[in-house]
Amino acid sequence: MVHETARVPERPVPRGHRSARVDGVLAGAVFPFPVIYAGGIYPLLWRPITPIGSFNLPTYDIELTPFLGKLLDGKSHEFAFAVTNVVDVWYVDANLHLWLDLGSTATTAGLVSYVAPLANTTSSKSADPVDTHYHATANRLVSATGWVKSSYGNITTNATRTFAIEYLLTFETLDLTVVADTGVVLMYSAQTHGNFPLGWVYQQNSLAVTHGLEEATVATGWWSPGPPYRSLRPTQSSLVEDEEGGGKSWGIRQTYWYNATDGCYTAT
Repeated sequence: MVHETARVPERPVPRGHRSARVDGVLAGAVFPFPVIYAGGIYPLLWRPITPIGSFNLPTYDIELTPFLGKLLDGKSHEFAFAVTNVVDVWYVDANLHLWLDLGSTATTAGLVSYVAPLANTTSSKSADPVDTHYHATANRLVSATGWVKSSYGNITTNATRTFAIEYLLTFETLDLTVVADTGVVLMYSAQTHGNFPLGWVYQQNSLAVTHGLEEATVATGWWSPGPPYRSLRPTQSSLVEDEEGGGKSWGIRQTYWYNATDGCYTAT
């Protein structure tokens, strides 16, 4: 298992893109949810609420079933992970999940199609007498289709991930949007749409930070493990203001909202 770190370029580009490779072939990639510690923006904002995701750092699944044809040859194989456009040291942990077919003496598989063009990235910088503006975008597609012949029959699996990320940065505001779609088709299909909105407004006497996760998943098929539809939207807003006499006031508000075909829940 190999851990890699890409060099940080000098121009503004989308950061934190994780990718996995099998024998040097790109198998999948993710843009993870950014955990924002508001105290790093302003010391008073560390309390009383911890950031969204700080106690539930999720793992990200990359479907390798279409690549079984490369792996079932009795030889050694290398799984590599990379994090692009970050600092020189970034730790990555991974688990490989294997399902054994007890009803078959041998499993055969093959790769039918594979599409993974280079990421399309753009970046620009502009300035006016007051502010400096940065704009960066990135798009990526990774799609693989393969068949597996086992005791369940001949099953075809397609794993497709598409990403679009955009960064807008000025002296006063920061907006971040990440849209990620993922799907596995045939016996089970899941499509997830996620947005990671981040807002930061600094004025002479106040600082406001908003951060959240908006995620909706639609699942169909015989092997669907959860409700057909579920939506999750936790949000957090923080505010610090200067008071008369030199003091400061601050507050943090967090809202958790969950809605699915099996029920709903909200808390503030």
